[in-house]
This record gives sequence, C-alpha cells and structure tokens, in this order.
Amino acid sequence: MVASILCLSKVDKRAKGTPLLSILQSPHSVTLSKQISPQFNAVQQFYDAVTTWKFDVLESLFSEDYVSRILPASANVPPKNKTEGIQHAKEVGDSMGYAPLKVR
Repeated sequence: MVASILCLSKVDKRAKGTPLLSILQSPHSVTLSKQISPQFNAVQQFYDAVTTWKFDVLESLFSEDYVSRILPASANVPPKNKTEGIQHAKEVGDSMGYAPLKVR
C-alpha cells in the first residue's frame, strides 16, 4: 500500500495558479494492523455511548479522577467530577428527548 500525505504546499508567486493543496505519494509502504488497539477501541466505545446516550458505558470509560471543564473559562462554569458529569449528560439527554446524535 502506498501512503498518500495531504499537505499544504508553498505558493510559487512566479507561477499563477499553483495549488495550495497537493497530495504527495510516499515511496515507502505502510502496513496497517488488523488488530484494534485498546485506545481506538475506547474511542469507538465513547463515540457509540455519546451518540446513543449509553451513560453506563460512559461511566465505565471515565476514571475516578475524571474532571469535565466547560470552555471558555470566562463562562465561569465550575468543573464537574465523574458523578456530576454523568448527571449533567443525563440532563442534556433528557432535555433532548434522547434523540440519536450524529457527529460529523
């Protein structure tokens, strides 16, 4: 498999129409693992839990020292611990009628 790398290229001021975006082909082959990493598995579980309101899964993914912070800090919303964060997520889900979410 040949890797394609998307990158921004410098504009050549002498040549009009030089693209800002170019795709480079790497001569090196890339081997992708067929085994799913624990980190990727956790991300998939988090995505599924957030988009389908599975609070028990969210709770199992968060460590006991989990802290949720709302940005910007100027909003002056205090940080939430794991219990408060899950409770807040349940309140948001309830206010939205637990409609399935789509993340783009």
